[in-house]
Amino acid sequence: MVSKVKAGIVSLSAVVVLSFGLSVYAADQHTYVVKGVNTTSATSGKINGAGQYGRIDAGLAQGQNGRVSLIKSKSLWPDSTEYSIDLNSSTTYKAVDYWLEGGGTLFYLKATGDTDDEVRGNLWNYK
Repeated sequence: MVSKVKAGIVSLSAVVVLSFGLSVYAADQHTYVVKGVNTTSATSGKINGAGQYGRIDAGLAQGQNGRVSLIKSKSLWPDSTEYSIDLNSSTTYKAVDYWLEGGGTLFYLKATGDTDDEVRGNLWNYK
């Protein structure tokens, strides 16, 4: 009976460690931003470029116009806009692939628009 309990604990521990390891690995692969109404901008968390292609998608959930920008985070210089997706009443969704520079380069999304616009964006790194 004791050996069955020990085996169960070892199996459960392996599952917990494996699940935690996968969630930590996956956390670096996706970030998103939602700019709600009554705000003018919002920024996402940062994602490591790691020299891979990434996919950016942007959607206008409410309002007349908005923009989702891919920003490269720099430590010594001001952050730079690498790519922008403009949205309006005729283009409410757009997705593009983008090369995310080598490992250690961090990127994030910034959503902007008028106070009556709701703008959403996602960024995935294809690792």
